[in-house]
Formats: sequence, structure tokens, C-alpha cells
Amino acid sequence: LYMAGQVNGTSGYEEAGGQGIVAGANAAARIRDMEPLILGRADAYIGVMIDDLVSTVLDEPYRMLTSRAEYRLILRSDTADARLAALAYERELIGTDRAEAIADEKAGSQALVSSLEKIWLGNNDRHAAALDAEGLAPATRSMSALELARRPGAPLDAVIRALGRLGFWTDQVPTGLLLDRTEVAIKYGSFIDKEEREASRQLRSGGEQLPPDLDYSLVPGLRVEAIQRLQIASPLTVGQAARTAGVTPSDIGALLIHLTRDRNRTTRDPDHHCHRDPVTPGYRVR
Repeated sequence: LYMAGQVNGTSGYEEAGGQGIVAGANAAARIRDMEPLILGRADAYIGVMIDDLVSTVLDEPYRMLTSRAEYRLILRSDTADARLAALAYERELIGTDRAEAIADEKAGSQALVSSLEKIWLGNNDRHAAALDAEGLAPATRSMSALELARRPGAPLDAVIRALGRLGFWTDQVPTGLLLDRTEVAIKYGSFIDKEEREASRQLRSGGEQLPPDLDYSLVPGLRVEAIQRLQIASPLTVGQAARTAGVTPSDIGALLIHLTRDRNRTTRDPDHHCHRDPVTPGYRVR
């Protein structure tokens, strides 16, 4: 049975609709002997919702709130088509025309960013005059047009018009969704890249083994509730810990940092062993 909505413990039309499309896609996949459609927490808000539903204890009807997601920069609504179009086309949830249009827009945005990376501006009167004509501050040093577009108060279309004044840009100034989405990608690119790296790290670490005698009360950054829940559950892997009721993604981040530091200490000092003290709770180094 593939079910969606209140029977799964949720409340709200969007929640039911999100589950419904996954339930329908998986029912079709089962009939056609295809792999199931599984969306992770870094893939879509639907993935966050479903993961919450299957891994947490619900004391009240579940509502999908953006605050429940740890990768909000990745899961922005304006990137939904770019993130999920290929998967939707593979599952025949969208047609060829829509898939190609989304792919073209994505390629156009990437080409725009690549072009801006190759254009350089300097600290000279000619470049300063072109920027000033578009209401932009002059370049105080040699910098790429991409760096210029990242500055606060530097709209992407104004930057491109300034490049046109200098003869560096001969194409039309992009408009609409292409301009808006490329500008967001440029302005927040470093933050988005950091979040994507963290999402990949979390995904890779899900199968990492946890010491059976790990004392969670000594893990810096863990909340009291998480400590209590993990001490009772005694998960075998980081993935199991992440799915323990009452444990948040930030708790898992703190746990991963602790495991990495402990592993590095053990590498430097093979005789370093941390274990639970039989009398006093915690670790004693020997």
C-alpha cells in the first residue's frame, strides 16, 4: 500500500500533495519493476518531510516547516526545477519539452557565470566611468566581473550593462528567471557551496560506526534531550543516530566533529583509548 496524508500523521494540503506524488510515483515504479523514488533531506522538502515521518515520534499532526530542514539554501523554491527535473523526466512525471527548457535555462545560467569569470576590470578611469554610469562603485583593484557582481549593491543587470559600455559584453542583457536565478547563485554562491559540502559529508557519514560505549554526555554541542535519547537508543551508526527521535541535524553535526577529533587523536597516539569509566560516567584517557 502507498498512502499519503492524514493516515501518515500529517496535516495540511501541501503535506498531503507532497506525499501523494511520491506515493503515486512509487506505485508506478513497483508495477514497472523500477527502483523506488527516494528523496533525501538534501534533495527536496518532501524528502525532509518523509524522513521526519518515518524516523521521529509524532505527538501531534506533522506540518512541514522550513525550519525543520538543515539545507535551506539548497532547497530554495527557485531551484526546485533544476534540482528535480532530471529525476522527474526519468520517472515520466514531466514531458520532454519541459525537461529540455529547464536544462537550457540551467545551461544558460552556468554559461553566464562562466563568461563573467573571464572578464576582468581594473582600477582605472575608463572602467570607473562605465561603472559609475550604472550606479556602481569603481573597482579598487583588479577583479573579475563575477567578483564585482558579488558585491553588495551591485545588481547583476547593472554590472552587465557596464560591461557593455566597455565593449566586454555584446550579448543581450538577460532578463526574467534567468537573471534572477543567476544573481542569487552568484550572490550566495560561497554559502551554497559550503552547504552542499556539508550535505555530502552528512550523506557519506551515515554509515559510520559508533563506539558501543560512547558517552554522549561528553560530546560538546549535544543538547540535553539528544544526550538522553542517544544514551537510551545506543545507535550503532551515525545514520541510526540521525533517525533517533529528538535528535536534530545540528546534534549529528556535533557528533561527527567529536568522532573526527577523537579519531585524529587516536591516529597521533595509538595508546590513546577513550572508554566509559565504570565508576564515574565519562571518558578516562589511558
